[in-house]
Amino acid sequence: MPDRRASVRCCGARLCRMACGPARAREEAMTRPSSSPNRAGRFAVAALIFVAAAVAATRFAVRRPALPVISSLPEFHLVDQTGAPLSNADLRGRVWIASFIYTRCTGPCPVIVERLHQVARRLADVPNLAIVSFTVDPQYDTPEVLAAYGRKHRIDPSRWKLVTGPSRAVIGLIREGFYLPVERNAGGDPQRAAVVTHSVRLVLVDQAGRIRAYYDSGSQDDLDRLVNDVRWLAKRKKVEPA
Repeated sequence: MPDRRASVRCCGARLCRMACGPARAREEAMTRPSSSPNRAGRFAVAALIFVAAAVAATRFAVRRPALPVISSLPEFHLVDQTGAPLSNADLRGRVWIASFIYTRCTGPCPVIVERLHQVARRLADVPNLAIVSFTVDPQYDTPEVLAAYGRKHRIDPSRWKLVTGPSRAVIGLIREGFYLPVERNAGGDPQRAAVVTHSVRLVLVDQAGRIRAYYDSGSQDDLDRLVNDVRWLAKRKKVEPA
């Protein structure tokens, strides 16, 4: 015969589990460690790392090494394609890019001019920027010849100066001021005599008339660097005098 007391104890245990189960489950849920705070913590740490990296990158960009001062240009007094005088004083306070070409050049000069056009378009928003192209053939390249060359190559004389003057003054400035080579080919052949060997480098000059950098006009990487350096110089509010 079944033991009624055992049956009652069994039923009581089942009723207790049924009644206490939800409450115990809630209690366990309240006391069990949750993974949500851990995830939130990981996200917070990741966000802090991202912000720190961004701040470090910004500080590096702001504190980028300044362009070195290579040398100060000597005083010069020349003329541009309009016949107007052009000297250091006229360029004071302006960032400018120097190049070296001549009108009878059939080699690199037209390419240099086209690349300078590209640079000028990218820097159209930079106020007071000037391009100054010195002829390496000043005996032939008079202001009138340079003006015709400028019209042919769509050069704006208000922003882009084509410069000539006495041969000794121009060639001396290129060699002893910019430290760049220029040589007229010797010989009895008139066509050969019209060929001038010269540098195809571009030179960045600051507002105080100081050379800050040289660039290979045939290198796109150098042209990109030139654009960035011009912008950096143009944003400087104060440049020490030469």
